[in-house]
Amino acid sequence: MNERLKKRIFSCIEAVLDVHEVLGDEGFGDEVLEEIEYARERLQEIHFLDISEDQVIKIEEATNKLLEVLNHISKIHGIENSIPRIQH
Repeated sequence: MNERLKKRIFSCIEAVLDVHEVLGDEGFGDEVLEEIEYARERLQEIHFLDISEDQVIKIEEATNKLLEVLNHISKIHGIENSIPRIQH
């Protein structure tokens, strides 16, 4: 797989893990945080066979949409700047 595409996918996965970590700090507890750490440790073991630029763009768009919604919710509830932002 193209290393550039792989880095872009990993960026999205990291952003989602960051969101889970923030939410874990907001009351989900140690079990969730342990799962996040486990996922981070295994991230480099993920192998993508054949993924196209179009598929990566869809993953990025979905990740950005998720982060937009969570940022909107966090602003409403007064916890601004707690959700990571990525843009590609």
